[in-house]
Amino acid sequence: DNIALTRIDRIILSGECHKLNLRESLAPQFSSAQVDYLQVPTLDLSLYEGSVGEATSEYAVPIATAWKALNSAQKGFYDVNLLPLAIIEGQKAFKLAWHGWLFAGLLMASIVFFYTAIVDQYAEIKRARELLARKQLELQDYRVLQERKNQLLGDIQRYSKAQELYDQIVPGSDRWSRVLHYLGNSVDDLNSVWIYKITPSPAPQEGLLLSGRSVYRSRIPRLASIFEKATLRSVKTATIRDQIVYEFEMLVEQVDKGDKASP
Repeated sequence: DNIALTRIDRIILSGECHKLNLRESLAPQFSSAQVDYLQVPTLDLSLYEGSVGEATSEYAVPIATAWKALNSAQKGFYDVNLLPLAIIEGQKAFKLAWHGWLFAGLLMASIVFFYTAIVDQYAEIKRARELLARKQLELQDYRVLQERKNQLLGDIQRYSKAQELYDQIVPGSDRWSRVLHYLGNSVDDLNSVWIYKITPSPAPQEGLLLSGRSVYRSRIPRLASIFEKATLRSVKTATIRDQIVYEFEMLVEQVDKGDKASP
């Protein structure tokens, strides 16, 4: 009825029809058609006893599937896949459900994220290593400077002891020591002042003549103020390496209150 067949000449039964004796039920209803169970005359069933030939209809699907697998070139086979849907879907290695695609997307995103993070971390490690290398070089320079500082401190201590001995041997030599002491202690406060010559003042004055340079003119009076009595004799400008500096000459008549002023 469904496919509008006008005539049925033959009906072949298979599967569980043999157990239900369906042929005896359908034959009277289709008197014009031949109703019979599926037969496979080409199969050798001599090893089996009884009505095995009629029972083969129960195995129509396995027999047909095996026949098609062994002889796929045989004409007349319908393009029908009789495997269960679960097995067919399981054979599709790249078929994923919605959660599988979601997991695949997350996996790709995680790969990109971790790759980017690894690249950033590698760049950060590289910068840290370069910074460490520079710091190590600077540390080596600082150690050299530290050794030089220790050497200079040792020289200063040796010179101080020699100066103390010289002050005891030569009367009046402590004046030079006090001048150097005041100049040394005032360098941090003055800055940008260089004393390049200290000589005794010409007779009849009994003082010390200081010659030096200063980047700032205002620092020269400040230098004079560290002594008890000092006279600024001259100030003139000079150019050193395209920088204008002030050269001065100062007469120190009395270093401090304990020093005897020159007449």
